[in-house]
Amino acid sequence: MPEQTSPVRRTLRRLGVGSGPLTRGSDRVEVASRVLSVLVLILALTVATPGTWRAPDGTAHEGMVRAPHGAASGDHVTIWVDEAGDQTERPLETVDVVTGGLLAGVFTFLGIAGLTAAGHVGVRRALEGHRARQWEREWRSVEPQWAERR
Repeated sequence: MPEQTSPVRRTLRRLGVGSGPLTRGSDRVEVASRVLSVLVLILALTVATPGTWRAPDGTAHEGMVRAPHGAASGDHVTIWVDEAGDQTERPLETVDVVTGGLLAGVFTFLGIAGLTAAGHVGVRRALEGHRARQWEREWRSVEPQWAERR
């Protein structure tokens, strides 16, 4: 009677995370590449440098600050704050700032996603070549036995 597997185990196997008697070393490398790709994409969403500033009343505040391209950690950046010391948009041309920030974020994410996907595809292609060569070596050792059965 076949062994029953749990739904979680079946799902993990479908995602390529499970193990089994037919799992090759190259399969594990492919799964590691897939997991690394997902982690890079998740981390790409969280990349930012928090800033600190003083409110008009002297209290310290901390939060995300938009910095110009090329700004390094520790650089001084001009920001706009309201009476409470909370960050606010520049009084003029708010639409331009928001649009530019969104576009920069979207294109940065898409660029990282593209590079990550290309890296994963490269790993998969290398593994496919490795698997084909491995299959060919194993077939050369078995094929003579099959040819004798004719």
